[in-house]
Amino acid sequence: MTDRHVLLGSLLHHFFRLVPTTTKSQLAAEYLEACRRHDTPCIDTVLQQIRDLPDNAIGGGSRAPRLTLAECSLAGPSPADALEAVMRKVQFRRLEIDHATIDDEGAEAIFDMIEYYESANVLSIAGPRQFGIRGWQAASRMIKKSADLTELEVTDAPLEASHAPVLARSLRAHTCTLRALCLQRVSLCGEPLLCLVIALKSNSSIRELRLGDNRLSVSDAAQLASLLRYNARIQLLDLSNNQIQDAGVAHLAEALAEQAAQSPPSAAASPLDPNRCTVGGHEARGLAFLVLWNNQLTRNCAPYLNKALRSSWSLCVLNVGRNALCGEAVRALCRAPALLSLGLQAARLGPDAAPALADLVRADTKLQRLDLRENRLGGAGLSAILAALKENTTLTQIDLDEPPTPDSANLQAEDKESAYIRRVTREIRALCRRNDTTRHDDDVHPVHRKISLTCHTACLLRQGMGTGEEERRGRLRSPAPSPAPSPAPSPAPSPAGSPVPAPQHTSRFMVSVYLNLYP
Repeated sequence: MTDRHVLLGSLLHHFFRLVPTTTKSQLAAEYLEACRRHDTPCIDTVLQQIRDLPDNAIGGGSRAPRLTLAECSLAGPSPADALEAVMRKVQFRRLEIDHATIDDEGAEAIFDMIEYYESANVLSIAGPRQFGIRGWQAASRMIKKSADLTELEVTDAPLEASHAPVLARSLRAHTCTLRALCLQRVSLCGEPLLCLVIALKSNSSIRELRLGDNRLSVSDAAQLASLLRYNARIQLLDLSNNQIQDAGVAHLAEALAEQAAQSPPSAAASPLDPNRCTVGGHEARGLAFLVLWNNQLTRNCAPYLNKALRSSWSLCVLNVGRNALCGEAVRALCRAPALLSLGLQAARLGPDAAPALADLVRADTKLQRLDLRENRLGGAGLSAILAALKENTTLTQIDLDEPPTPDSANLQAEDKESAYIRRVTREIRALCRRNDTTRHDDDVHPVHRKISLTCHTACLLRQGMGTGEEERRGRLRSPAPSPAPSPAPSPAPSPAGSPVPAPQHTSRFMVSVYLNLYP
């Protein structure tokens, strides 16, 4: 954190100490009065959220969980000016602009407020955006100057090629404090992605990069591989629901091998030691979490996965579910010195994959979690896993499909295979519980607690990403890390700067800062 951020934090703390004691009813009345003064309708959901605020959130005692501005009008400066009555007295952990109508003036006002009042740790902008270059320039200033903004999410509408360089410019700044950048379903492939990659090569703060549902192709994977070669601070890369294919995995594997060769682990205290890989940790270097869910991978990616896992001492979570891997690819996963969690959900594994899975379970690894749901292993496959698990002491969770439980009327009709599968499933879970209870709590890696292997395949967005209510309701979201495919190779990009130069901007709050802090 720079001296500037320390000073800003001190001034902001002093500012919130000077906020007079205000009740929730008084804050609601102040917001209504601000709406009347600025001649703008109040947002009913904001009033409800004011009523639901924690008692200690007003005045900066603690951050409120969230402020959601959903499906409302934020066009023009007036709605944001009215919201200042709330944002100058309450800070939030998460601020969501969800399918709201917001133009350049509204975006400038909102982003300036977030920067000045340090209103949010996480900013989420979902749905179509009506603002253009001016709005993105305000967002860029906010990212560069905010000391408390740690995560930016932009989802569910394309990021225009002319706007990507403006966003990328803020990521180059040494004052950028973002730890996580989520750009999902924004059609990022091609030139916009290249702008992002160029900026992130010199970024030292970003630890999590989520790029799911972006129509990314093999050539885009090559660009991301070059990013990993230059920037070893990125620890989580989520490429779920794209089309990088086997050739894209080859690019990534080569980059991971080079990453490991540049800074090989020398001792147990090495930052690359798997026992120290944590999301957002300053000390860790090297990619730790890789999500390749639903990327049209086949058994031919096996040698590339093997290369990545053998060479990387930092990669501890790998999710390759919803890909046609079959048993051949599983054999490539056995030699993974750092792997803690492996996602193979819906990987088209049948009984023929049982020997490879048994070898994986039996291998001398640190594996703690294995997701095998939505596969057809059958009784024989599960039996092989059970036999191998008896020799394993690290696996504490194997995710399997719930076997159907017959009701009392059909109990006699239950076939022997189903009964056998139910029994073996119970025994596998019992052995996992055994391993769990024999481990000290300190031995369970924090990754095991933080990262879910559960992913979903999002519906393909039609014709440039529709925005209708039906389409939004039908889209499946992943808990975390989030995990749908993409056609067409990326066009040859050119690392151009912003087409519109950023004008000198005077923040709407610069004049009042001294008046507010020193009454």
